[in-house]
Amino acid sequence: MNYLEKASLLKEKIKKNKEDIQKILQSYTSDKREKLLFLQYLISIQTGRVKFLRPNDTRDIIDRERQISEFSKKIFEVIPDSKHLVFHGTPIYNTEKILKSGRIVSGRDLWGIKTSGDPLGQFSVTTKENIQNTVIGHSDLGAYTEFLPAGTIFVLYPKDEEEYKMAQKKGYLHNIDFKRNPNRIHSLVTTSENLDRINNWLKKYKLNYHVYDYDAFIDYWQKQTINPQALKKQKTID
Repeated sequence: MNYLEKASLLKEKIKKNKEDIQKILQSYTSDKREKLLFLQYLISIQTGRVKFLRPNDTRDIIDRERQISEFSKKIFEVIPDSKHLVFHGTPIYNTEKILKSGRIVSGRDLWGIKTSGDPLGQFSVTTKENIQNTVIGHSDLGAYTEFLPAGTIFVLYPKDEEEYKMAQKKGYLHNIDFKRNPNRIHSLVTTSENLDRINNWLKKYKLNYHVYDYDAFIDYWQKQTINPQALKKQKTID
C-alpha cells in the first residue's frame, strides 16, 4: 500500500463513519450519545491523518529510527534533575489543534468520552526517567509506517513541586491553559520535516516558543551544562 491508497482507505472510513452518525441522528436516544461522540472522535483522527499523508523519505525514516534508539538515553544524561521538565507527545495532526486552542487537556475533557486512560482534568506525561514511553508511544516517530510525519513532544513545566511529583509517580499533569500561563511550555521537539510547519503555526496563533529538532534539543542541553551563562536564562514558574 502506498500513501495514495492509504488516503483512499481513510476517506472511505470517514465516509462510513459519517453515514453511521446520520443513522444515529435519525433515531437518537441518550444511550447512543457515547457511540456518536466516539464516531466524531474517529473522524477527527482520520481527517487529520489524510491532511498530512505524504510519501516516505528514506533519510527521514533513518533519522526517526535513530531517535527512537538514542533520544531517551541522551535526555536522561543531559537534562539536570533540577529542571523538573515533563514531556507530552502527540501526533502532528493534534499539534496544530493544541496550538490553536491554547490548551493541553485530557481526551475525556475534549471529547466527553474515554479516548485513553487519562482521567478527567489530567493528561499523560513522562519525566526524563521514563521519557521512552513518550518517545516510542506518543511522539509518532514510528508513524512513517502510515506515511505520516512525526508528531511533537511538548516540553512542559509542572505548576509546582507537588505536580512534578504527580508526574513522576502517576504520569499525569493537570490540564494546562498555556495562553493564560505561557510559561508552562519550555519548547517543542519534532523532526526537521516539521520545523517550518510548526513555526508557522506558532506565528499564526501568536505564540512564542522555541521549536527544536531532536538533535538540536540535545545540543541545547549539552551547551547548557557546559556553559549555562552562555545561554538565555531559563523561564521559571511564578
